[in-house]
Amino acid sequence: MEKKESPEDAVEYPIGDELDLHTFQAKDVRSVVEEYLYQCKKRGIREVRIVHGKGIGTQRKIVHSLLAKSPKVLSFAEAPPELGGWGATLVRIRVDQTIEEVFMEMKIGKSKLFLVRGDITKADTEAIVNAANSSLMGGGGVDGAIHRAGGSAVLAACKEIVAKQGRCPTGEAVITTGGNLPAKYVIHTVGPVWHGGDRKERELLSNAYRNSLAVAKEEGLSSVAFPSISTGAYRFPIAEAARIALTTVRDFLEENEMEEVRFVLFSEKDLAVYQEMLQEVMGGS
Repeated sequence: MEKKESPEDAVEYPIGDELDLHTFQAKDVRSVVEEYLYQCKKRGIREVRIVHGKGIGTQRKIVHSLLAKSPKVLSFAEAPPELGGWGATLVRIRVDQTIEEVFMEMKIGKSKLFLVRGDITKADTEAIVNAANSSLMGGGGVDGAIHRAGGSAVLAACKEIVAKQGRCPTGEAVITTGGNLPAKYVIHTVGPVWHGGDRKERELLSNAYRNSLAVAKEEGLSSVAFPSISTGAYRFPIAEAARIALTTVRDFLEENEMEEVRFVLFSEKDLAVYQEMLQEVMGGS
């Protein structure tokens, strides 16, 4: 586990099937529980018990308020008497089994950036980003996969947006429901078609990532998953695209806190390129 930089965060978090809050002050409870849920989710732990400590009513109120808003939590309930009753809460954690493994993790300020290999339509972040075309009506590749998995609600929301404001310009982003997807929202952004680099493709690609993050921030979202935008049918060279994507996200996170940003890469080849570029962008750290 990463070392925390501030004294308040310098805590050894117990990871298992129980978190005992007896040794923590009320002011530390929120950060302790958030980190505990994050570590449990990362390790695939599905059910835990949180035992409330000093000032039990206050702690219970803080914990339940956090659990009610956390995208990591499927459900929670007061434990029955034989399992602690009023003094404990049982929590079921959302675990995404479709992403095989976190291959690289970086911390940028208080935010975490991950590179993973898997299927973005299965990602359980609050939002996933769709590499859309300007019509927003679906297409091939990631765009088609997201529309198929999300179902008719995603397409209906896209049609409503187009009816109000027209097609989505390259580099811009809009948000819709996630429909049947695990993610609650889909952020649709239009990446540039590569024409050799002299039609502002680099600037437009950076805009696509930046504007997607700006939409997520505006909606109050804490976690977003990106595909590799424009590197399929739009032919953007993947090494350069990865460098632009990671630099743009790094710069955004240096000024804006988010809990988690993922890049979900479908192939091992693409993942390897992003790993190399992340090391470069982060100065070899």
